[in-house]
Amino acid sequence: MSEIYPQGDFILQQDCATSHTSRATKIFLIDKGVDYIAKDDWPPHSPDLNPMDYAMWDSLYEVYMGQSIPFTLNELKAKIKECWRQIGIEEVQKSIVTWHNRVRVVVQLEGGSTDHLKNGLH
Repeated sequence: MSEIYPQGDFILQQDCATSHTSRATKIFLIDKGVDYIAKDDWPPHSPDLNPMDYAMWDSLYEVYMGQSIPFTLNELKAKIKECWRQIGIEEVQKSIVTWHNRVRVVVQLEGGSTDHLKNGLH
């Protein structure tokens, strides 16, 4: 993030996975000076509001299609990094631009899923 936002003008959003909400993770983020959205300030199970879930995993999968299958954890990590480098920052930024509209829709649906609107959320 420091490469993309060198001024530190970003807020980390992550889901409520235990590894993300653990005390060790919170201490790490505080020590690094990372501003983040606390667990209680974010709706649980909210892939509709997470750019990685609603956009980037599909992009990674498209880049990965047809490539060799990793056999070890290290090979998997290397393959994900290799595929990630093939996705331009423009695509990441495009996924973030839709976020405000997604928040409005989730609020209108009172936290409900937007799966039925997937093609209409841009």
